[in-house]
Amino acid sequence: MTTPLHSLLQSIKSAVFPQRRAILKGGGELENIGDIMMRHEAEKLITSLGFKVVLRMGHGYNPAELSGVDNTIDAIFVLGSIQYSDAWAAPNLWERLEKSLRFHKHFPKAKVVFLPSTWGAFEPRHKDALARLVGGTRVLVRDKFSAESINGLLESPLADYCPDLAFNYPTASAALAQSVLERTLDDPTKPLMGIIPNHRCIEKGVTPLLRPEEYIEFLVRSRDFALSRGFNVLGISHMLNTDRDLKLIRELGIPCVPADDHTLIRALIANVTVCICSRYHGLVSCLSHGVPVLALGWHHKYRNLMSDMELGEYHLSVAESHRDPAPLLDELFGHRHELRQTIVRNVHAARQLIRTGTESLKTP
Repeated sequence: MTTPLHSLLQSIKSAVFPQRRAILKGGGELENIGDIMMRHEAEKLITSLGFKVVLRMGHGYNPAELSGVDNTIDAIFVLGSIQYSDAWAAPNLWERLEKSLRFHKHFPKAKVVFLPSTWGAFEPRHKDALARLVGGTRVLVRDKFSAESINGLLESPLADYCPDLAFNYPTASAALAQSVLERTLDDPTKPLMGIIPNHRCIEKGVTPLLRPEEYIEFLVRSRDFALSRGFNVLGISHMLNTDRDLKLIRELGIPCVPADDHTLIRALIANVTVCICSRYHGLVSCLSHGVPVLALGWHHKYRNLMSDMELGEYHLSVAESHRDPAPLLDELFGHRHELRQTIVRNVHAARQLIRTGTESLKTP
């Protein structure tokens, strides 16, 4: 029971030992498994840094709604899948930079930390806004391209390379999906190729394809190639409680497990022999489980990740969907054992870099 004396003591304690408060901005999608993974690791990190209260906000949040507590925020941790990018036509890159500057001004006491995400590509006209945004902050970026884009434009080593926090998300046991696969596949003893699609690859205004059907056709040819090699083919959505990517899987006419459990989805990935993936954090899930993967992506963040993991030759832009997938898949299938070793080594190195990068946040 709370007594008046207890309440008074709590008030005194809060005044003498105030709770440090932080905002986690971004990473708020509930359907995107990548956001779940990043958010989990980001909040764990922020708590380890001594913050007792973590407020979640989306990138579109109006800071005026926090009027009255704006002077109580000690830090803003910015997390996003594409932090400042040329991916979207509107708002443009300059407008995104200015919007963030306005957001940060609402919290004059807050130290700003940019957690690992993709940045750029920047042009000289973005230099002033970018310099104002990152000045006096800590900037961690999840690929070397982003570090070079920021540091090159500003002519100063302000951004540090730190792989995506989601690489630290706990891996799933392959055994968790065994019974599901036995019910789903006619012969679960065959090797398994996964296909993780992304509706953005055919979305108007995002896809670079004049004929978005080329993306589906590429996946159909990939499916047929795998079946001809004696593989099972399984569609896997790296999204929860949404039909967006499942629609693409249905067009391929392959088995699918429309899971609403992100641990089960990652357990399915842990059973895959090789994979074709168009979800960025689907790639992270594949790599975290040692799965050789062909990245078929719509933005340079896919190329950046695969290059940093020494897998650049297994990245293909969706703009190249007209290509015959057979040569690349033949390489992927034929070298899957060596590729697994490369992946395991580089994921281990990535996790070490994350530890180093996040430990540096503990110093003023």
